[in-house]
Amino acid sequence: MRTKKLVPLAILLVVLVVAVVLLKRPPTPTKLADEVGFERILPESLTADAIQGIDLYQGDQKDGTVQLRRQGDAWVAASYHNAPVKADKVSKLLDGVSGLEGEVRADKPEVLDAFKLQDSQALHVLLYTDKPDQPEAHLLAGKSSGRAGFVRSAEKNRVYSVDLNLRSEAGLYGDETDKVPEAKPWLNLQLHDVPKDQVTAIELQSPDRRLQLALKKPPEPEKSAEEKAEDKPDPPADAPEAKPEWELVEPKVSYSLKQGVVEGLVTTLRALRGDDVVAPDKTAEYGLDSPPYRAVLTVQEEGQDEPRQVAVAVGKTVSEEDEKRYVRLEQENSPVYLLPKWSFNQVFPTLGTILMLDILSLESDDIVRVSWEQEGQSLALERQTVAAASTPEGAGEEKPAESEAKAESGEEKPAEPEANQEANQEVWRWVQAPDVGVDADKLKTLLDSVERLSADDWFAEAPAEAGLDQPVLLLSVTLRNGATHRVSFGQTRGKDEDRYVGLQGKEGIFVVAKTSYTSIADALKPLRPEAPAPAAAPAPETMSKPEMAAPKPEMSSTAPAVIPSPEGTTMARPKQSAAPDAQAVIKMPMETQPTPLSVPQPPTPEGGSTEDTPATQATDTPPTTPAKDEEKQ
Repeated sequence: MRTKKLVPLAILLVVLVVAVVLLKRPPTPTKLADEVGFERILPESLTADAIQGIDLYQGDQKDGTVQLRRQGDAWVAASYHNAPVKADKVSKLLDGVSGLEGEVRADKPEVLDAFKLQDSQALHVLLYTDKPDQPEAHLLAGKSSGRAGFVRSAEKNRVYSVDLNLRSEAGLYGDETDKVPEAKPWLNLQLHDVPKDQVTAIELQSPDRRLQLALKKPPEPEKSAEEKAEDKPDPPADAPEAKPEWELVEPKVSYSLKQGVVEGLVTTLRALRGDDVVAPDKTAEYGLDSPPYRAVLTVQEEGQDEPRQVAVAVGKTVSEEDEKRYVRLEQENSPVYLLPKWSFNQVFPTLGTILMLDILSLESDDIVRVSWEQEGQSLALERQTVAAASTPEGAGEEKPAESEAKAESGEEKPAEPEANQEANQEVWRWVQAPDVGVDADKLKTLLDSVERLSADDWFAEAPAEAGLDQPVLLLSVTLRNGATHRVSFGQTRGKDEDRYVGLQGKEGIFVVAKTSYTSIADALKPLRPEAPAPAAAPAPETMSKPEMAAPKPEMSSTAPAVIPSPEGTTMARPKQSAAPDAQAVIKMPMETQPTPLSVPQPPTPEGGSTEDTPATQATDTPPTTPAKDEEKQ
């Protein structure tokens, strides 16, 4: 009986507990849009795949509208020569606007100016679907900050704050209303994108030459007879393989190829980029119908038996001031791009860029003779071995007296007689004038310029304008082993004033940079020898009567000398200069072997001279004095 009374009470308790639980459970959360005012701005039917076109313009400037249109699976800038557009940039914009939601900030027309959302202030974004002339949606983008901005629909005054900066997506930064969107930030300026590991050969054609580069895999190492006899196993499969290398197939030259430079060339060419796009219907004007430059890539795709070729045509320069060039792919409907100068130089390099073109690679200590012919003058310097005692004073050797003094004071131990080289040393002397000093610093500058001479370019045949039949400078360098390198410098080439160079015994002709030639020419000028000034002529012997001695001729006087005649009358004749002016630079005729210079010798200690001094050659006969005339009578 008691149990029956407890059952209803238990049921009532359970009902009360359930009711309490239901009452205390938190309510179902409302949508974020309903709670804080977020709303969907565009209809759900306007998806990214449904959008077929986008128009962008600033304020009232509809003439500068950027028009982007979908063509199949790609997008193009219809307002800019149908140039291809960056697919990732368009996709980012479509994903952002198709599901755009925003927080309501205002809904009155009088506040639109504060948000830069007046029609004349805002960026206009028009979205098209299947009707190319009728936009499905029209948004206005105003003030922005970072990744956020304010937008509204063109038909409404409702202002939203959104997490999408439409102005920066369009290439506009800041809130200035006078800036207009451009098509260039949307353009895909990459001509093509070929995987680097698929490029097996390159051919470069230019007006000067044709280059062929091929990627060669190293041959597999063969086992020696001993390894085969011992039946040694092959190397493991995970062992590193030898890396393939590029080789120059044409032209055939003996110079080494710079692998790193060629790798950079391939990297640039396989993903070549332009700087801008121009109208594609003026190929003849651009020089692209018969392009002066062509680059052809041989591409071996994985899984394909035969390789394919990708050809790039490069035409004229835009102008003399703008050195960009017109470029396009040799395929149908290819856009025409502008190729920057640096990209052109990297794709069509000089041979000195990809080859080790060393004209001279010497060590200055190995050079024993340097001679040159320039401007009708022939000069030569030679390294000679001389006895230490006969070295001119001040040439850098230590004097014996000084050495003995140091030995006595303990500063230096006396040198023991050893090899003959202790008594001899090498000095540089002029072949034409051994007694004329050689400036050691100026000589070092010359040797530093000569020992490392590299070329920027190389040609198989010398053009007529090279001028190597009459070189402006002929330089010969002789080494200790007897080898002589003869380098001829010809005329300049191009507006950079580089210079043609020929090397005896080497095929072809080189082109060196202007700075390389001027460094050598500038080193030669101050090195040229100067003849020593002649010593003053000794006074002529006087007669027994001092008052009757002949007057000493003056060096700088040009007054006529008075000579008495036998009849007692006098006659005047011009006095010659007692000493001719010494030439600053001794000039010699152009000869293959330099001829010795004629250098005036200093007078002997007794007052005489090995040659007639200018003073003795000043007059044909000594002047006759009146005293001698009287004695004769």
